[in-house]
Amino acid sequence: MNKKDAVKKIWRESFDDSEQYVDMFFSRIYRDDDAMLLVDNGIPSSSLLLQRYAMNFHGVTVSIG
Repeated sequence: MNKKDAVKKIWRESFDDSEQYVDMFFSRIYRDDDAMLLVDNGIPSSSLLLQRYAMNFHGVTVSIG
């Protein structure tokens, strides 16, 4: 199982989102570089998504996650 599939599996188990939303999120927004995956004894058990956003702070655009 690749990283994206493992994160998607955890997402489905954790949230009650529609398949349409999950498919949209993982095809348009999700990036492997923004995801952390905890694997315990070869089994993916937790994930953390650090999506990138641009925020305006006192007139300066700052990249945040």
